[in-house]
Amino acid sequence: MKKEKENEFYVFLPLVIYITIILIIGIVMFVVFLNKYDWNEIFPYILLAMLILLPICIFIWGICTMACKITINEMGVTRRLFGVKKRFIAWKEVKEIRIKNPIAGWIFISKKSLGNWGISRCRLSRATIYLMSTSKVIETLKKYWLPILTGCLVSCGVSIGSTIALCKVFGLDETLTGSLVPHTVTTPIAVGVSEKLGGITGITVAGVIFTGVIGAVLAPLLVKLLRIKNPVGIGVGLGCSSTAIGTARAMELGEIQGAMSSMALGVAGMMTVVISLFL
Repeated sequence: MKKEKENEFYVFLPLVIYITIILIIGIVMFVVFLNKYDWNEIFPYILLAMLILLPICIFIWGICTMACKITINEMGVTRRLFGVKKRFIAWKEVKEIRIKNPIAGWIFISKKSLGNWGISRCRLSRATIYLMSTSKVIETLKKYWLPILTGCLVSCGVSIGSTIALCKVFGLDETLTGSLVPHTVTTPIAVGVSEKLGGITGITVAGVIFTGVIGAVLAPLLVKLLRIKNPVGIGVGLGCSSTAIGTARAMELGEIQGAMSSMALGVAGMMTVVISLFL
């Protein structure tokens, strides 16, 4: 039994932790704004969907995919969710074992040849069991926890400060300024902060999406151009500045990058909420 426990892994637990943090923040912010709206209008229901229903859906997805426990023993590879066996591949059935993106460390064990399949298709296939090693993540967090927190705080301060300054330079009113201030955090948090600052939700959501897309597209180019080689710095930078879309891109860049970006996105979101209370 001891030997079997030593060969048990979660698919990618840091992502589940991040999603849980976002869900908790969304619920808290919704409760804060609960008595400020007329429920005969449609907006409170949009806020409910953005702050609670959407995070709940993502949370369920994360639990069902990233919180599964993978057991590897002499019989084969088993995937379980809350102790219930979901999938089993015997060693004699294995056709291919492949690491998709060696930097990221996504390991796929498949009963079929994977060919030129992308990571998403490999995950969706019922013939595969996948996981990501997270042993380096815990060690990295223990070693760099202070720089990570400092980086998140500085990033939030610079983002909010520069946004307010640019809005004043271009003569934007307080409504538009409040809408753009939380553009670097995930949507549920951004919507709540925007509401607190008197912003327009639609503009905030558009700003979050635009920021995430730009960050995800430009991140690889900037990393090469600026010769940034530290995976922690890359992950924290993407998580603090490019929303959940940038975090998804960070996961493709590497195991450490993805985990640090997930953590940074959650921490930056909480810091943004705290800073917004003083605006």
